[in-house]
Amino acid sequence: MAAIITGETIKSAVGMEIMRAFPGITWYKEANIINPRFPHFFVQQLTLSKVQERHNRWWLEYLMTIRYRQVSDPTTSSTIQELLDGVGLDLLDELQRITVGNLRVPIRELRYEKVDGVLHAFGNIRLQVTKPQAEYAKMNELELTKTLHN
Repeated sequence: MAAIITGETIKSAVGMEIMRAFPGITWYKEANIINPRFPHFFVQQLTLSKVQERHNRWWLEYLMTIRYRQVSDPTTSSTIQELLDGVGLDLLDELQRITVGNLRVPIRELRYEKVDGVLHAFGNIRLQVTKPQAEYAKMNELELTKTLHN
C-alpha cells in the first residue's frame, strides 16, 4: 500500500517510538511550545537528501534530532550529566527502528551529545521511495514500448 512520506510522517513515527520506549514522558515536534512539561523530548528534522537510484526510485535520507530536557534550568540539578547519560544510553538501546506505514525502518548512526544540560541525539532514517506517475506518462511509455517491438 502506498503512503505519502513527509518530514511530519517521520517526526510522528519517531515520536511514537519515543512514547513506546519512554512511557509517561512528553514529546513535542513544534518549536513554539509555551509551557512545556518536564522532562520532555523534542523531535526535529534537520535535513533531507534525495538520491535517485534507478528509474522512478529514490532514496530519501532524513537527519533527525531528538533533544531531551530533564528540567527547565539544568543548573539546579547536581546530577544532570548522569541523568542525561542514562537517557542517552536508553535512546541508543531503545530507538533501533521506527514504523512508517507498515514498514519497520532502521534508525542508522544514532549518536548523542550533551550541551548545556540538554541531550541532543542524532540519527539517519533512509527510505526507498517511488514518485507517483501521471497516467498519461504511463500510456506514453506503453506506446513507445509497443512501437519499439514492432
